[in-house]
Amino acid sequence: MNPNGSEELRDLYIKWYEDQGLNYTFIPFDGRSDYDGFIRNGIPGGGIATGAEGIKTEKEVEMFGGKAGDWYDPCYHQLCDDISNLNVTAWVVNTKLISHSVATYARSLKGFPKRELEASLKSTVYREKTKYQGSKLFI
Repeated sequence: MNPNGSEELRDLYIKWYEDQGLNYTFIPFDGRSDYDGFIRNGIPGGGIATGAEGIKTEKEVEMFGGKAGDWYDPCYHQLCDDISNLNVTAWVVNTKLISHSVATYARSLKGFPKRELEASLKSTVYREKTKYQGSKLFI
């Protein structure tokens, strides 16, 4: 269970992608990214990913282009991972989405649930489901 507000962030992102006529898919919210510290401290989290390690499927080719069987990003966390291999289209699209979400909540938090720090800190559901933590990370 993620902190109150996480679902609202997800829904904001989905609506934005749909309003833009863009495809999207879901990835596990499993603690392996920068949001983990926020979630563990009762702060709502949401995010976008444009591919990391993993191999593109036929379905993903239909949705996003590319070639089935290729790595999502062959330079992910490698020495070649720099601005020379940036997908400018993905960067622009997702920068606009991030700007939209910041602007949305900068204008008003109306409808955004109140933070329940005590409840989220007591919840162990996220901690139990999260597999990428400290010495548990295997590469």
